[in-house]
Amino acid sequence: MGKNKTLVIIGNGFDLAHTLNTRYTDFLSYVEKNIEKIKSHEDLKKDAKNIFKIANLGNDYIMAKENNEENNEFEDYDYKDLKFEEIDDIIHNEKNMKSLSRKIFMYIYDHENYWLNYFKDVVISYDWVDFEEELQNIVKILEKFILGNKLDEYESKKMRNIVRKDFYDYDYIIKALVPKLLLDLKLLIYLLEYYLIIESKKVMMNENIDKLVRNVDGVITYNYTQVFEKLYNTNNLKIYHIHGELKRHNLVLGVGETLDDNNINKCVICSGFKKYFQKVYFGLGDNYKSLLGYKDNDPCRNEIDRYRNRMSEKWNVIIYGHSLAVSDKDSLEWVITHPLVEKITIYYYDYKSLNQLIANASLILGKDCLLQMVEQKKIYFAKC
Repeated sequence: MGKNKTLVIIGNGFDLAHTLNTRYTDFLSYVEKNIEKIKSHEDLKKDAKNIFKIANLGNDYIMAKENNEENNEFEDYDYKDLKFEEIDDIIHNEKNMKSLSRKIFMYIYDHENYWLNYFKDVVISYDWVDFEEELQNIVKILEKFILGNKLDEYESKKMRNIVRKDFYDYDYIIKALVPKLLLDLKLLIYLLEYYLIIESKKVMMNENIDKLVRNVDGVITYNYTQVFEKLYNTNNLKIYHIHGELKRHNLVLGVGETLDDNNINKCVICSGFKKYFQKVYFGLGDNYKSLLGYKDNDPCRNEIDRYRNRMSEKWNVIIYGHSLAVSDKDSLEWVITHPLVEKITIYYYDYKSLNQLIANASLILGKDCLLQMVEQKKIYFAKC
């Protein structure tokens, strides 16, 4: 029996361990500082309005609603009128990311960014924010309202926090709020990409991690950055970026599926917030599965023979810097429960992070499965 191969799975804690300021709160501080700097540049205001003119009708609709104005211009207005592919063309064709980022900052200054406002409120309350967790909270509430279900007191408060008004109706949510939130998320993701490109230049080697990941056989990363490629990829491995990577404008930032099978087709306007939609849209797919080989019950039948031929291979998995967030349940559960995986070592930073990792692991696997895998010495938790 040969030596087991090693697969490394890395999350944001990996980047933090290499001196990068990649917390969401770091990014929010960067955005706020730049909005303050940019708002004095009058010359950029016109450019910002022109480059995003396709969104202006939506913003005008929101303002008219907020002021209780009746305007025939909006009688036939529909969220489909916001052509997001045109925004994607602007993003992909703009060679100067700094220039476009400045225009986005100015656009946010003129029109606000609802997600930015909401995340800032969360930070004020809790001194911390997880974008994807908060996205999921809001998307669930939006879908519940759209499907005609009554919101409870907590959900109503959350909705008011994002809408920033006490009254809202179905038309406002469908025609104005959801498109505005989709646009704001897209622009925020672009700024996040530019911020991380700048921040990545500060990366520094970590000797302890070097010993841990040098000469591994496979890498799956949930990060957008290319830290592993820059510092440790001596074997020229293919690195699987599950959520996209910098300079490709394909960053996935969203939530897992929030609806049951009976309701998925009844609320498709919120699909743009979901990871599966974004991955399909950007052509990312599930190519990471080719690393271990597909399971017999996976849909890609052409891979089954290759998997069966590799049954003699066994893998050890190292998870470093990933919180085991439930929004990544599909891919994490697939790896952890794969029949070729014999041992999973999950690294934690401190006792508080260990508690969160165990809680998240139980949500991904179920408590019984997690206990069984720990008892069988298949899952270990180790301090960094």
